[in-house]
Amino acid sequence: MKKLIILSAASLLFLSYSCNGSTKGNWSDEEKTQLRSQFEKQRSQLDKIFGKENTNKWVDCAMLKMENQFENLDAADKDLKGAEKIGADCIKEVMGM
Repeated sequence: MKKLIILSAASLLFLSYSCNGSTKGNWSDEEKTQLRSQFEKQRSQLDKIFGKENTNKWVDCAMLKMENQFENLDAADKDLKGAEKIGADCIKEVMGM
């Protein structure tokens, strides 16, 4: 189940995005909105697994970590293992593991 969540989150990053002047730790509002939108497309599945409150926490965690690790969404697209690690780390944080 955890692998499914991690792979689902990571697969969301495989869409093409433009850089829009983002930098590591300071993504553009447009890129943040695009990433959040992709997570929201999976909201019902994530809510069933985590519950609504924990889904919100997981999305916030994943977005912050991705923004801090990657220059932009395009860079995140190219690092599946990095995105999977972020998803897993956020699961551990949110679920208290």
